[in-house]
Amino acid sequence: MTYTTYIHIGHGKTGTSAIQSALALAKHDLRLRGIIYPVNEYTEKKAVEFKITSGNWVPDISLPEQLLEAKQHYGSSFNSVVFSSEQLFWKINQISEIPINQRREINPHIILAVREIEEMLSAEHQQKVKRGGECCTFDEFISKVNFKSSHHTHAASVIDDAKKSGIKISIINYSTERRSIINKIFEIIGANEAVPAELHTKIVNRSLSRHELSLIRSINQFFNKKIGTGTSDALVQELPQIAGNKGTLALEAKQLIYEVNKQSLAAINSNLPIGSMLRTSPEQQSEATSLSTPETYMHEETEHQSTALAIKTLSSILPRFTPPKLSAESIDIIRDVALKDGLPTELRIELLKLTIFYRPNASRLKKILKQTINNLSSGKSRRAI
Repeated sequence: MTYTTYIHIGHGKTGTSAIQSALALAKHDLRLRGIIYPVNEYTEKKAVEFKITSGNWVPDISLPEQLLEAKQHYGSSFNSVVFSSEQLFWKINQISEIPINQRREINPHIILAVREIEEMLSAEHQQKVKRGGECCTFDEFISKVNFKSSHHTHAASVIDDAKKSGIKISIINYSTERRSIINKIFEIIGANEAVPAELHTKIVNRSLSRHELSLIRSINQFFNKKIGTGTSDALVQELPQIAGNKGTLALEAKQLIYEVNKQSLAAINSNLPIGSMLRTSPEQQSEATSLSTPETYMHEETEHQSTALAIKTLSSILPRFTPPKLSAESIDIIRDVALKDGLPTELRIELLKLTIFYRPNASRLKKILKQTINNLSSGKSRRAI
């Protein structure tokens, strides 16, 4: 049988963490089928525990070098090798650096997943907030990137380069295959029957809810990226059942997104089956939900859960956190946000404490903090009765 190098490149936010968990869990079954998924012990342990990983690609080694080494190491014992990492999405064009005769030997097969453009931009914003220290809103993020999706632009480039180089590429629309993405990947690598059963009920690296997104943005703004990432990871891993939020935009903004990315969408769609093509215009707006529905009460309950866990996580992290030196203007901003109406009480308390740290003589803020803590304690006591 011909040796094949499968290279699953994402892109990001298309179920990559779940796919990597599935590959790690199925590692031994894959070997029995002549398929090797080379992964170090640390990454494998995280993956089988359904934690976030970057897959099995080693960033310190160039992609061409790693693919050629894999062929040399595994080629005589296995029919194929599988690499999976969303980081490879931005590096896959390095394959063209491999001489044609060696490229034929490794026989690369790229697996690319794409996603509806509105969903992808929302997911990209989420990821930048969750792990990149971003503080801006979704609207601000869209304006910052000039309504352009770098993922769709690059996906179109990857497809074009693969076709010109004669490299096989399989393209999956994650938005239509969300529930079967793992099965699709295993089908492509020839291991349909090796899909781990436990993955069918697991959620790996979910999106944040609207409330959680607001919390992490505030934490990023007033502390730092590391604390925001730690709190975000705790929310995702300890409260996997909470539904994520898809960012919403005005119709005019949506239309501009499709106009700006028109060429990329057309290039991708020309390589997808008719029933799996990406939308090229905004979908119709759904009617607003009544504020008194049962889902609203469920939503309020999940907000309480998220806030409580965020505060618990902050409480464990902050004692090790040395607040940076801030200007008087920055401290004023923290104080003003702490005093804003509608802020979650627990977060208000943390921001008041931070302001008082910088201004220990702020007697008025100390009184407000004391009153806020008393109000929170009273509210919890009333709910417990």
